[in-house]
Amino acid sequence: MARWLALLAMVAAHGSRISSLEKVVTMLEDLKAEVVAEGTTEETNYKKFSDFCSSTQKAKEDAVKLGEDKSEEHTAGITQKTSSYEETLAEIEERKTKGETLSSEKEASVAQCKDDQESFESSEADLAAAVVGLESAVSKSESLVQLGHLQKSLDLAEALGFLQSQKKAQTLSLLQAAPWLEEAGAEYNKKDYAFQSAGVVSTLQDLLKEFREERSKGQEEWKKTKQACSDFETSRSKEISDNSAAISAAETTAATLKGDVADVKQLLLETQNSLKDDRAYLAELKTSCSSRDSDFQQRSKMRSDETKAIEQAIQVMKEKAMTDEAASFLQTESHESHERQHFEATARRAASGTS
Repeated sequence: MARWLALLAMVAAHGSRISSLEKVVTMLEDLKAEVVAEGTTEETNYKKFSDFCSSTQKAKEDAVKLGEDKSEEHTAGITQKTSSYEETLAEIEERKTKGETLSSEKEASVAQCKDDQESFESSEADLAAAVVGLESAVSKSESLVQLGHLQKSLDLAEALGFLQSQKKAQTLSLLQAAPWLEEAGAEYNKKDYAFQSAGVVSTLQDLLKEFREERSKGQEEWKKTKQACSDFETSRSKEISDNSAAISAAETTAATLKGDVADVKQLLLETQNSLKDDRAYLAELKTSCSSRDSDFQQRSKMRSDETKAIEQAIQVMKEKAMTDEAASFLQTESHESHERQHFEATARRAASGTS
């Protein structure tokens, strides 16, 4: 009985060793499962981080592109508005110069028209006096003639080229010899004077006609000149007014453009600051994501290697368990055969002694 108990203990001892190997295998499998689970968790977290990197990098790249486009747009806007501002300032200066020219032309025209008016009025007065004098001389050819007024008329006729100097002298000589210039009560042969004065009257009548024509011509020319002066003054006044209005409008435009340039410069500054921040963040993000990716790839490889090592260990443990189990089985069979032989021999001896 004791021998059977010993045999059972040996079997139990043998069974305990097999169980330890199985526990090791189980522990290795649990470790493998833990490593795989950690890998899955880390891969999930990395996937989220990778998605964050991709979406954020895309958003920042778009922001950088937009910032660059806006910077170019603002820069072009500043150039265009500055050019317009400078052109407007140049226009203002040109219009101011033009305004001075227009004012000078208007003042010169007014002064010239005033001189023309004074010249006309003077000429008109002389011609009017000459006409009156000649009309009087013609109508009073047989009465007293005021030689003073007639002398002026003849002088003017000579100056205008209506009367030659010799003719003028003859006319004056004849007039001065008129019988009505003698002492009162004296008698002369007026018939003889009338015959001699016939040519003088004809001359005076011709002069009167020419003076009237000259006066009418002068009045007509002055009418045209006066109208031209009025038209020119009106035209220049309008041009001056329009030019002044254009200057005011240009000054308003210049002020607006100056403000626009300042505003766009501020926008450009803000855009460039934002662009600088976006570029810095993007560079930092790329570095961080690249570092995290390298770390993840390295850890994934290490985990893969670790899993393979565990799997190999499990395989070795399983093979070891099978080998030990086979050896234990063979050893047990040999031992049991020896025991059986010993038992049979003992039994035979016991049986022989009994017999």
